[in-house]
Amino acid sequence: MQFLALSDERKTSILRVALSHYVTNGVSAALGLLLISGTAHLLLGALAAAAASVGVVVCIPPDQTAPQRGKFFQLLPAALLGIPLFFGVQILHSDPLGLGLLLVPASFFAFLGGAWGKRGLPIAISIMFAMIFSMATPDHTNAATTLTTCLYFSCGAFAYVIWAVLANAVLNG
Repeated sequence: MQFLALSDERKTSILRVALSHYVTNGVSAALGLLLISGTAHLLLGALAAAAASVGVVVCIPPDQTAPQRGKFFQLLPAALLGIPLFFGVQILHSDPLGLGLLLVPASFFAFLGGAWGKRGLPIAISIMFAMIFSMATPDHTNAATTLTTCLYFSCGAFAYVIWAVLANAVLNG
């Protein structure tokens, strides 16, 4: 009711913000996460959905509004750098020294890349998400489950890259 009492100029301003490209891009990212994790859960189960969701979350930070021609290459580094780091943390999960020797330099280079500002910081955040969420998974008993988890992660990451490129093409229209 308070919205109706506002002036037309104020209503237009509120609607402009509510329908801005930042909001629609965020809604698109949330919808992509829902669809990818939901599909993984229905087809492969809860573990697959959890790992695929992490793959999606790793690719979301660099998903900023962009022209159609550059969207794929804007998202690709997050997936390509996140997958080996996720896998490395999974492999070294039970070896604290090895894990530390991976995390310290990877964190250093990630935040060094963050010095590139608007382009580098989202990739740095993605790299950190990949390592942090990989540490949050339970320790695997054998290499087969580690590879399976990383496969689900990779599927989620690349599915989101495809989703974001297609959604960007629709939203740019």
